[in-house]
Amino acid sequence: MVDSGMFFSHTGKSKKIVHRFVIKPGVNMAKKNTGLLALLVGAAAGAAAVFFSKKENREMVKREAVKAGKKAKQMGSEFKKNPKKFIKKEAAVVKKAVVKGEKVAVKAIKTVKGKLKKK
Repeated sequence: MVDSGMFFSHTGKSKKIVHRFVIKPGVNMAKKNTGLLALLVGAAAGAAAVFFSKKENREMVKREAVKAGKKAKQMGSEFKKNPKKFIKKEAAVVKKAVVKGEKVAVKAIKTVKGKLKKK
């Protein structure tokens, strides 16, 4: 069985607005898993508040933000000068990072497999 209904609201200018709603069976609005998201957002906000409560942490973040801004300006000017050369250079940097990441992953897998065999 599907319940439905309507209610009225007024805009203040003598206009009635009709709101219709339908309640479908098997749909429970209380179980939408929004609690987990709220918990994670709250934890992140709390961690940020604790982190930024120390003056040295705020100063460190400020320094890093300034460094990132300078690096972005430098990269932007390099890109404007010669886009193809810039893309080629950055592709090489990314490729090196990927190769290094693959090596670290292989090493970690070998370590885990070795520990599993000992058990």
